[in-house]
Amino acid sequence: MKRCSLLKNSFVFLMAFLFFMYLTKNGAAESYGDINASFKYLDTLSRGEILWLRDHPVITVVTDPYWPPVEFTDENGDPTGMSMDYLKLVEQRLGIKFKRLEKMNWQDAYSKLKSHKIDMTTCVAETPERKEFWAFTKPYMKIPVVIATQLDVPYISGLHELAARKVAVVDGYAVDDWIRTGYPEINIVRVRNALDGLHLLQQGEVYAYVDNLLIIGDYQAKMQITNIKIAGQTPYVNAQCIAVRKDWAILAGIIQKALNTITETEQKEIYRRWLPVRYEYGFNYSLFRKALAGFVIIVFLLALWVWKLAAEIKSRKIAEEKIRALLAEKELLLSEVHHRIKNNMNTVKGLLTLQLSAEHNPQTVNSLRDAESRVQSMIMLYDRLYCTENFREMPIKDYLQSLAEEIIGSYPNRGIVNINNKIEDFILNIQLLTPVGIIINELLSNIMEHAFSGRESGEITVSAVKNGKHVIIIIQDDGIGLPETIIHTESSGFGLDLVDMLIEQIGGKLSIERSDGTKFSLEFNV
Repeated sequence: MKRCSLLKNSFVFLMAFLFFMYLTKNGAAESYGDINASFKYLDTLSRGEILWLRDHPVITVVTDPYWPPVEFTDENGDPTGMSMDYLKLVEQRLGIKFKRLEKMNWQDAYSKLKSHKIDMTTCVAETPERKEFWAFTKPYMKIPVVIATQLDVPYISGLHELAARKVAVVDGYAVDDWIRTGYPEINIVRVRNALDGLHLLQQGEVYAYVDNLLIIGDYQAKMQITNIKIAGQTPYVNAQCIAVRKDWAILAGIIQKALNTITETEQKEIYRRWLPVRYEYGFNYSLFRKALAGFVIIVFLLALWVWKLAAEIKSRKIAEEKIRALLAEKELLLSEVHHRIKNNMNTVKGLLTLQLSAEHNPQTVNSLRDAESRVQSMIMLYDRLYCTENFREMPIKDYLQSLAEEIIGSYPNRGIVNINNKIEDFILNIQLLTPVGIIINELLSNIMEHAFSGRESGEITVSAVKNGKHVIIIIQDDGIGLPETIIHTESSGFGLDLVDMLIEQIGGKLSIERSDGTKFSLEFNV
């Protein structure tokens, strides 16, 4: 056991010595702290991880050339930025040099990374799609994703306000996946890089551009963009990781151990170096006055923006109150209209009842009773609508049960007729329910007049089911049955003619079965 421990310690010491010689040769051993961190890092690696690094001397890495200050290409064509600073610290810990690939846009690089033609990239967010071909470290940098617009656009509370708007995002970025999945109603305009997206926004060809806060801020400062602002936030954060090809997942673990050794001081130094505002030591009065003037201007502009935002919020609240008042007036008006319609129909029914009591001709009596029954079916419908807050739709179960009981109860001389209700409780629009109620009224009235002739009792079954958008309503009796000579589509009677006309109006169809009584099946789509 001691022998194995001795061999292991000797191996680690040898690797540490070779690593120190490499750093000295390349001018990287600048401080005792760097060397100490490297020793600590090597001690965390397993023998298998050290051997893996030895067997893979060339590891290619690519960065985004247009994503400053996180990563970009400088005037000499060299990759630089915050991610490169982190990568250099990882290289110090590993004692190797990654092979940087240059002169490649992100779309081409992304394609080659997916096919493992390039081994790793330095700064990407993890998404479900990317997990299919990459292994990730833990996030080492978190930056909020924001919405940029032109100055005249008011505050945007969220991405849902961009529905049907043209919004630019960089093709292949995580933001593209997030918006496409979470907000499909947004009209996405894909661009090659952040610079192209901001140019489209400046020219008014898109309504907004969505990206990392640091990237938008850096381009605003460098390009001196004056007609663009940050107008809102998104629920997303760029939690930036280093990603490696999935079949090299061991490398992600090695790099993670290196990232774990990066100190808080080193991280703060990276942010200090790349953030737009830099603080210099010493007391330069001229620089202090310029900085103070700039700070005052920024505070003034911020206060102005907050004031404008508060005014916009107040304006929206006033508009919402007006809308609520208009909606309340509309509901009151609809309630009054329905109330008047119901009263007018009751007046019509009363007149029909008076006429019915004074009429002695049997045919005229039947016609008046049918008309009274039709009016009653509509009165019942509007009576229920008046008692609800929704004037556009209503549950069908209560309406059809009450309608059937009302119609059957209006024929006291037809003996004892039982109602068997099998009606599911679903919602129908008033535009469908009105003709459906009249159709049911006609069918039930026809049954009560003819189906139980010469009998003391009978049974009527009323059922209604809804499957998706398809509705089936069945009226069935156990009476004497509808004669084969009567075909409803060829009938000259007003009742069945009315049924055919209403069925055609709702785009439905009526089928009849004549065994063991009569079964009417009404089918239509909502």
